[in-house]
Amino acid sequence: MKNILILIALVFVTTSSIFSQTRIIRGTIVDKVSSEPLSFASIAIKNTSNGTFSNDEGIFELKVKEANAVVQISYIGYKDYEFSIEADQEVYNIFLEAYEVQLDEVVVRPHEAIYYIKKAIENHPNTITAKAFETRSFYSEKSSLVNDKSDSYKMDEAVFVSYFPDFSIDTIESQNRLVLHEFTEQGEFESILLENRKLNKRIAKAEKREAKRKAKQKAENVPAIDTLTTKDDEDLLADSENVNVNIGNMLGGPSYLLGKTQDILSSAFFKTDKLKKFRYSFAPNTTYEGRTLMAIDFYNKKKIEFTYYKGTIYLDYETLAIVSVDFTATAKIPFYINALIKGIAGFKLNKVYYDARIRNQTIDGKIYPKQSRVKVQIDLESDKRIENIAVRSVLNVDDINLTNAKPINPEHIFDSELEMGDQIFNLENLKWDDVGKVEY
Repeated sequence: MKNILILIALVFVTTSSIFSQTRIIRGTIVDKVSSEPLSFASIAIKNTSNGTFSNDEGIFELKVKEANAVVQISYIGYKDYEFSIEADQEVYNIFLEAYEVQLDEVVVRPHEAIYYIKKAIENHPNTITAKAFETRSFYSEKSSLVNDKSDSYKMDEAVFVSYFPDFSIDTIESQNRLVLHEFTEQGEFESILLENRKLNKRIAKAEKREAKRKAKQKAENVPAIDTLTTKDDEDLLADSENVNVNIGNMLGGPSYLLGKTQDILSSAFFKTDKLKKFRYSFAPNTTYEGRTLMAIDFYNKKKIEFTYYKGTIYLDYETLAIVSVDFTATAKIPFYINALIKGIAGFKLNKVYYDARIRNQTIDGKIYPKQSRVKVQIDLESDKRIENIAVRSVLNVDDINLTNAKPINPEHIFDSELEMGDQIFNLENLKWDDVGKVEY
């Protein structure tokens, strides 16, 4: 899989002086009653866009530049929590209290839930920013493979600087520049796909054809650059060489996660021609970063493109801006498609599961990206052997520059098709100690 979790970097003219006074605080965030860890909680310096989030164990690490800073902890479904940073304290254990709707907070809404969804879709172009801006972000992507011969993972962690010329147009993607990168791995990726007899047979035939073509080229004195290999053979041979390294191309790198705010309306549960296929219902109001949110649950009873969706949409109570979306998507592969896949490739898909959390932030009344987390899991079976392929990617916008945003030099633009380690352009001379890294 393409390694997907990314921290996107923000460019400042005075970067060196900004980071010179940085200190680090650490801690955990748990439920006050159950003491269960709260993952993906937002931790930010109050009244700024500087922040991070907690990992799956509720652990966080925050870089602090401001003296006497006030930290705000926000988690949907819980009351916001604030504390001042003490000069002699580095570790903070935070217990969040669940938010409970009081009787005097209950409002009888004059319309059904789907009405507010339609209004949110209609208002979306007015709530999302059209102003050019830059971000600095942390990105992490972990790819894992589990079968009877392999229990391995590969993880890329990175810092990116991104430029958004117009965030309100979802066809205009961000420009990303890779600033920092670390790669770790455990074990070797030995996919059962390569052991499949039918697939191996096709690969062997493609290799023989390729050998014959090369021999013919040599005999006829044809330059090697004028390859006679067919496109199908090129793709098959490339896949056979790369499957153990990348395990497919399930997601799209940092641009994909950064764009989850930008193109949120492309999700099935926001498409106007599919709204009737979903059931929308009100959930209790909640708060997030000091704002009251209207929570709307949704699901579809009948499959949409082989998929069942379930989740919650959080709208700003006043503006109906889309603040957050949490959802899962489970694909039910029809028998005839699995039969076709098995006949061609020799395996079948038992499960395709997608889990996403998207958090936006509001600055000067406009929506900007903040956090995205996506998990994809595929379970496949070949000759009664089971294999689990999973990709987990996370992105946290560490900071935003709303003034003097500049396009990235074309020679420095990150290409997700190329190796990350070959594309580092650290113009700011940043170090990992200068940025908020989420440990997983």
